Amino acid sequence: MKTQSEIALARVKADLDAKLSVLDAHLKAAMAAQKTERAHPPGAREAKDGHHYVPVSKRPGKF
Repeated sequence: MKTQSEIALARVKADLDAKLSVLDAHLKAAMAAQKTERAHPPGAREAKDGHHYVPVSKRPGKF
């Protein structure tokens, strides 16, 4: 038969496990949000170096 302290300890452990699972879900969501690709500005083109550049209106043909 379990003692009162064992029952209380089991309740505390269950409460901490529940809080930990919520925290873990929030951390996973935050990491997934960071991995999403950012949208590039309108009119931006990808260069050979992999970066995106926007044309300069004062310098035709330049980015």
